[in-house]
Amino acid sequence: MDQTRFEAIVAAYGADPKRWPEAERDAAIAYAAAHAVDLSEARAIDALLGAAPPIAPPGDLLVARIARSRRQNLLAPLAALAACAVMGVIFGYGAGLSAPAQVNAENSDIEQVLSAAFDAPASAWSSEDS
Repeated sequence: MDQTRFEAIVAAYGADPKRWPEAERDAAIAYAAAHAVDLSEARAIDALLGAAPPIAPPGDLLVARIARSRRQNLLAPLAALAACAVMGVIFGYGAGLSAPAQVNAENSDIEQVLSAAFDAPASAWSSEDS
C-alpha cells in the first residue's frame, strides 16, 4: 500500500474502513496506523454526506423520457445512413447509364471510348493535334 492508493481509497469510499475494498482493507488499515494518517477531513465529509436527504429514485415519467430520447437519438443516424445508401444507388446507377456501352476487349480504341463518353471525337478537345 502506498500513499497514492490509500488516498484514492479514502476519496472513493470515505474514512470508515468497513466501506473500503475487502482485498485492500487490511493493508490500508496498516498503512494508516503506520503513517499516523489524519482522517478527520474524510470523516467530516462522510458526516455531511450522511446528513444529506436521500435521493428519490427516478419516476416513471423520467424513465419514459430517457427511453424516448434514446430511441430518437438512434433513429436520426439510421435515417441518415439509409438516405446515404439510397443516394449511392441513385448516383451509381446514373453513372452506369453514362458509361460507354460499346467498349469491350475487342473494341477498346481510345477514340471510340472518348467519343462514346463525351459525344465528340478526341480531336475536338485534345491539344495533341494542334
